[in-house]
Amino acid sequence: LTENDSTQAIPLSSRFDELVISSGGAGSVITGIQVENTSSSTSSNNTYLVFVDADDVQLIRCYFRHSAPGSSSFSGSTVRINTGHNNTLISQCFISQDRATTATSGSSYNTHAVEISSSCQGTVLVNNIIKFGNKTGVYPGFGQYAFEMETSSSAVIVNNVFMGRIEAYN
Repeated sequence: LTENDSTQAIPLSSRFDELVISSGGAGSVITGIQVENTSSSTSSNNTYLVFVDADDVQLIRCYFRHSAPGSSSFSGSTVRINTGHNNTLISQCFISQDRATTATSGSSYNTHAVEISSSCQGTVLVNNIIKFGNKTGVYPGFGQYAFEMETSSSAVIVNNVFMGRIEAYN
């Protein structure tokens, strides 16, 4: 906003509680927005803060943070690329999942900062900070990742900083 200060009608940042890009949003370029959930209200505890359900989506220079207090039964991701969607670019973003469960090994509750579902091809992550945990450290426990990608997907991952557990294939 400071680079184009005279062209802004309202010089406040673009802040949302949730972003869903459905099939009609194929080819979208989203840049410079803030998506953050800090509410403890159960009505605003989104499972996925940013849900990409379309092909050819670009998320550039964005701030995504899921920091609402969690429960032991929470499953979700700050950013999720849904099954079978291709050619997603995530570049120069800060992505944080501060909301973890108290679940232990064997639990079905998984939390992620970034999750790439099955059969997603052509995903590119470049120059991002991807963080799982709060300021005092990474939460222990099963199924809690800074980054996880299913075995049937592939991605190019370049110059990122990961804070937390990662699981990637291909």
